[in-house]
Amino acid sequence: GNRIEDIYRTFYTGLAGTPMPAYGGILSDDDNWHLVSYVLYLMGKTNVTETALSSPHPAIDTAKVASTK
Repeated sequence: GNRIEDIYRTFYTGLAGTPMPAYGGILSDDDNWHLVSYVLYLMGKTNVTETALSSPHPAIDTAKVASTK
């Protein structure tokens, strides 16, 4: 998906059946959020506020994401 929480989850858990690896546990939470910010920038979503990218994001339970890994 292209929502902030979808992008974060993709970096954290990877994509099964594709070369996209999981970075949760390899990269810090801050690094994952920087990647999300960069992807949003590449998508042309330059008006995203810093609050929307704050860690932890209110729509994401990072512990829950980690448990689905």
